[in-house]
Amino acid sequence: DSLSSKALVASGVSVLFGAAVFFLSRRSKKNALPTATTGILETIREMSGPHAPFYLLEQEKKLGTSTFRLPLPLPGGVYICGDPKLQRQILQDKSADKPEILYKVFEKNAGGPTIFSRSTFDLLWRKIRKATAPAFSKTEVDRMNELCGRYVDIWIQERLLPMCENGKSFDPAKEISGLTFCSVVESAFEYTPTHEEYETIHDSLETSLREFAFRQSTNPLRKVFGFLLPDTRRAYRAANVICEFARKLLFFYRRNTKKSDQMTLIKLIENTDITEREKISEIVAFLIAGHDTTGYTLASVLVNLAKHPDELRKARHNPDYLQCVMQESQRITPVAAVGSIRSVDHEIIVSDNKVIPKRASIIMPHILAFYNSTIFPDPET
Repeated sequence: DSLSSKALVASGVSVLFGAAVFFLSRRSKKNALPTATTGILETIREMSGPHAPFYLLEQEKKLGTSTFRLPLPLPGGVYICGDPKLQRQILQDKSADKPEILYKVFEKNAGGPTIFSRSTFDLLWRKIRKATAPAFSKTEVDRMNELCGRYVDIWIQERLLPMCENGKSFDPAKEISGLTFCSVVESAFEYTPTHEEYETIHDSLETSLREFAFRQSTNPLRKVFGFLLPDTRRAYRAANVICEFARKLLFFYRRNTKKSDQMTLIKLIENTDITEREKISEIVAFLIAGHDTTGYTLASVLVNLAKHPDELRKARHNPDYLQCVMQESQRITPVAAVGSIRSVDHEIIVSDNKVIPKRASIIMPHILAFYNSTIFPDPET
């Protein structure tokens, strides 16, 4: 039909444009880094899906280096940096900033700009970061921990024990993510969510993040022609659902006659001198960052311990060992495996005098650093 034809044409234009950008921007210098063995379309497919961390590990083995170029059609080029020392150097570089072309895509999840998507050097967003910092003081974290502990007790009694008694299994990712969601929403936003609200937000986040955090960040033309694709239209609707929930949290707080005296995040956001839209975007950003990564990290710990009962027995009786277990679990199954992205205003010299050009987008995957065999012998164990 007409819509399918438009989608086909859009895909063709995307491929041709991407190929042109890639071949025109290829460096002929002898000091150019190696390029991933996959073509543009396959690279986009791999980097925008759940296989991305394993794809990067495979490319590292094939190329014999953890620093290489991805054939993606973005200005300045896209490079992978998996060397821990070089990652540290880039992150500490005074000119390092978030590439706008990649980070602004995340704003579609939040309905606007946030402290996580805007430039490190933007004075307004620096001010906002400073304004919300008291919500993470030791006093506030202790208060939130106490509330989280109560939620854990309720979850054990009302969810876990009945499942154990009836011999039922459960999905740790969804159960622990839900537990974390409820803890964060009540402690940070002074609102007690229902299980139905969590289910709605969970499904909406899965849909919108898949599109905006992965597909559009690696394929910028998708945001131009995405309106032709059903998945993209669903993602926009899902993002609207999340923003409406954030709006609900803000309105509920304003009407709440029993506001907390503590420095809760919702109080600090409400009292910050920004627009209504920016307040809602900030709530969405903290909501995602606050529960999603934490929930999946804890779920991974449970899964890894279930696979290693000897470690589980040790962790039960030794708090220090439990801390080691948490760190090792985050190493072997990092929840943000692809890491963060930065750009610097000068060339970066890599080993053998290879060069990452200035203003390139540099992805620094945690998975490559955590699986570095010179630091972690037998890293897959």
